[in-house]
Amino acid sequence: MNQEIRLDHPHQVFVHEPVAGIPTEPIAVVVQAPNATVENATIGAVSSDRLASRLAEDAGIGAPWLTLFNTAAVTIGRRYLVGEPPHSEWVIVTEIQGPRIVIRRRLGREFGAGSMFRSGRLSIAVNPAWQRAQARQVELGGIGLSACTLRWSYEIDGRITHAVDHADLVFTRRADIITPDEVEHRYPGWTQMLPIEDVASDIILEAHDLVRRDAARANVDLNNAVETRELVALRARMIAIEQEVNYGRVPPAELDAEQSRYERRAAELWKQLHRPPAIAHEPAKPSRPDPVLELRYFKKDGCRDSRARTSCGKRLG
Repeated sequence: MNQEIRLDHPHQVFVHEPVAGIPTEPIAVVVQAPNATVENATIGAVSSDRLASRLAEDAGIGAPWLTLFNTAAVTIGRRYLVGEPPHSEWVIVTEIQGPRIVIRRRLGREFGAGSMFRSGRLSIAVNPAWQRAQARQVELGGIGLSACTLRWSYEIDGRITHAVDHADLVFTRRADIITPDEVEHRYPGWTQMLPIEDVASDIILEAHDLVRRDAARANVDLNNAVETRELVALRARMIAIEQEVNYGRVPPAELDAEQSRYERRAAELWKQLHRPPAIAHEPAKPSRPDPVLELRYFKKDGCRDSRARTSCGKRLG
């Protein structure tokens, strides 16, 4: 799970939501930058928010709510796991109506009465002094630690479990980078292309995650990712067009064209934002050719250019 730590907000926490089981004994979390372990990123101990309930009624595909035996400890705005892997699904609670909870997006799977509804959420406070130091780095033009790795260790049913999460240190939330209205302004008709069960803001968050992934592959640090507003809008449009292709309403060539447009623009931005290497290495001086080695290649392949071996249609190395 990717989470965001707001550099300009106090009382931030690192969070982990286990997929299998409920931790009985939180042990530790280690925060790592791209090339080093961060010793003072957290403060205090890991805490656990445990909840285990079950569905009181069947819930079919497309259901907008779930009925539980007990909703006393359910928190609005928090994620919960329904079912057991591999037949499971994350849901976010938006409203509680007695034994019934309303979820943000309709169910994509079917769950029978008695299915598990649970959370084993782990959290630990971010060290305010470390947070301020990272904020200063970003403000001064440094890259900060925009992609921290969180390595969690805890116990489930007597077994030690290890899990990895990632956290972005940001000034601007993904949800605030570009709004559905802005995407609609850039690409009129975008909202009409979205399936009725999809929330436009969720599509934008998905688009941002895809842009973030592409940036990581290109060795680019986004920090608060304001620079990538255009790419997020393009990606959101691609997701909508992909849905239209799946429903047979537009030809696949339209999606291919939009993807090519995104890739061209991304390549231009990556050149501007590319992260320089931590250590600059001087180019190695070419070594003198080994006459014995050249002779061996010549005898074996009959190649006149033993260093490139291009006259034989082959390449060395």
